[in-house]
Amino acid sequence: MVTPRLYERINVSVSYHAHIPKLIRTLEPFLSINQKKQLRKEGQYRGQQESFSNVIDPQKKPRFGEYVRQANLFIGDPGKNHKFIVNRYVEEALKNMTNLEVVETSSITESISKSLASQKNLRALNVSAGNLGESEAKSLAKIKDLRHLAIHLLGFASPNFRKDNTPLSLILNSRSTLRSLEIETGSFSSVFLDDWPKSKSLTSLKSFSLTGATIDEDFLSALANAVDFVALEELKFGYLSHDLKILFGHLSNIFSKARDDQKANIKLRSLEIEMGKETSFVVPEEQEAYVDARIDFISSFDTLTCLELHDYGQYRQEITVNPGLKSSLVRAILKHEKLTKLKISYRGVTSGYKITCLEPDTILTLVDNLPELKVFEFIPEPTKLAEIARIICRGRNLTTVTLITGGSWSSLAENQEKGLEFLHSIFERVLKGDADSDAGVFEWEDHSKITRVAVDWMIWEVGSKLGKAKKGMKKTKKMSVTVGKQKREVVYRDIADFVRVPLLNGLGSKWLDKVKNDIK
Repeated sequence: MVTPRLYERINVSVSYHAHIPKLIRTLEPFLSINQKKQLRKEGQYRGQQESFSNVIDPQKKPRFGEYVRQANLFIGDPGKNHKFIVNRYVEEALKNMTNLEVVETSSITESISKSLASQKNLRALNVSAGNLGESEAKSLAKIKDLRHLAIHLLGFASPNFRKDNTPLSLILNSRSTLRSLEIETGSFSSVFLDDWPKSKSLTSLKSFSLTGATIDEDFLSALANAVDFVALEELKFGYLSHDLKILFGHLSNIFSKARDDQKANIKLRSLEIEMGKETSFVVPEEQEAYVDARIDFISSFDTLTCLELHDYGQYRQEITVNPGLKSSLVRAILKHEKLTKLKISYRGVTSGYKITCLEPDTILTLVDNLPELKVFEFIPEPTKLAEIARIICRGRNLTTVTLITGGSWSSLAENQEKGLEFLHSIFERVLKGDADSDAGVFEWEDHSKITRVAVDWMIWEVGSKLGKAKKGMKKTKKMSVTVGKQKREVVYRDIADFVRVPLLNGLGSKWLDKVKNDIK
């Protein structure tokens, strides 16, 4: 049926006062007439229904609420005088949504907390649970049997934080059912895990993510009790602080033992790890030790198919020679021979620092020794793009190549020019290859599996033929060469605006999209 599918998922995003009318238009179909009238009394805004039918029972709740299975509720800062009404609309709408399975919310009030706790089918929750009042925490702590949980505990912990410990209750209530757990904390709120009871592990956990925590012996002990790291399939570490060496030393130890134990089975396939965000907060020697500890962990096993390394190797601007990847890191990466995705990227650079670039010889080593690699993202040495393009073409299974140059050129125009030069260098290498085979029709796909190339904000799709253009895609272009008697060509088009449209429209969250199909 069309109607249930139409209302299966709602997305609410209110970052500014101007977003409030859209919020109202999104949520009013789920409200009874009495609820609409009451909310209008509490605050008058554009988008509100002003006249009502005398035929419809004013207390009757629309059936649309029964169809909603997924709710993404982002409530930012619409202004201190307006956040109340935004929360009130969410509160009233949630009262009528009785079959929710997945909820992501940035706001928790007593009413929202009670509505979430009353859900019979709730299987996935993404919630900001720091600094909760007693009334909000009491109901939230009753939620149980979740399959997926993401907890955000930013800011300072309240005086009753350890006493109430709602985050810990949420995890323990789903100890035997949780398949994924994401924890994002502030430095002063990661202590919530210190109260983890001994001998109670998360027996079904397959995916674990930790960001922001302060690592010490107590935290590590609790973490080791809670999570069987060797049994995980996905693991992510964001920015962490304090004694990182004991964390990665512990992980290196247990993975090395599991690797050497014929009866053990390391299941970890995907690792995402922040490599150096603490650069400006520690002395160089300590930073080096932290990086080495992470490398030792990556080197302690060989089962990954996906590896993402963020913000590796920032170095001071006065250093003139690009240090490149450490040889120990290259060796650690190459241990994972079945890698299909490798990303060595950065999401920003600290003032006064530069980012480490990959030299052609390093790229050659990675491409030649990772035969199953399909997706490769890295920061190239910007003066050697033509040579790097030739090396990229050696990758037998590469489908997607992304370069992040980080403002290596003086202008956007020059950046765009260099990006196109890299793309055309790939084309030239493939089109002019196999010069002895000039019979028949040349098909790009017979000579290269590359279908997408990105340089910074520029993204192109590539092939012998491209499908019908969609909104945001630019006009298709062509590059041709003649080899012997054979004309060879490849077509390509800029799809950057098409790729960015979902992000700009705020159509949901990656977390929700990931967990919605794994809740039964």
